[in-house]
Amino acid sequence: MRSLDGSGTDDRRSVREWITCPYCENRDVDIEIWNAEQVVFDCEQCNSTATFSVGE
Repeated sequence: MRSLDGSGTDDRRSVREWITCPYCENRDVDIEIWNAEQVVFDCEQCNSTATFSVGE
């Protein structure tokens, strides 16, 4: 992925997705995925948060 200024790769890209909360079943939970290594989960309805590291 190119950085915004086109000078190379952007190692800290974030992808925002929405999933269903496993605790309260809220269907509008925001997650952020950082470099396919770290996922940040935040449910505003039940106030649950978690950070997952994805590794080998």
